[in-house]
Amino acid sequence: MKTMNPYINFSGQCQQALTFYEKALNGKVIARQTYGQAPQAISGANPSHIMYAEFQADGIYFMANDGINSSAESESGSGLNNRTSSITLNITFSHQQEQKIVFDALCDNGKITMPLSNTFWGARFGIVEDQFGISWMLNYQLEKK
Repeated sequence: MKTMNPYINFSGQCQQALTFYEKALNGKVIARQTYGQAPQAISGANPSHIMYAEFQADGIYFMANDGINSSAESESGSGLNNRTSSITLNITFSHQQEQKIVFDALCDNGKITMPLSNTFWGARFGIVEDQFGISWMLNYQLEKK
């Protein structure tokens, strides 16, 4: 059996992103280690930045970090907020009200790509890009097949 887990680099904004997702997705950080907590110094890494974190919410799991050269990325303007994300994360909900709550939370300082609406394929669906440049597809199946 194989599993795949998203590992997201937040280019110096990992702590802010994790705090945001704890609220927006009603989850928690289950592991966190800064570069300064590593057994030996890592060249180019800001010791206060996150080297490794794990986030979990009901049915959602991902890993995250700041990246080694996140300070240089932020200063040069190539941080995550200044580029288009090449990943889209999809959440399938079993309750429509929860979908609306999460969608609204992810919209905070983000932008709606597709508003929540009923679709021709029998789902309530929407897409939002959050304030960290991560694109989220939120799906609730209206018709049981």
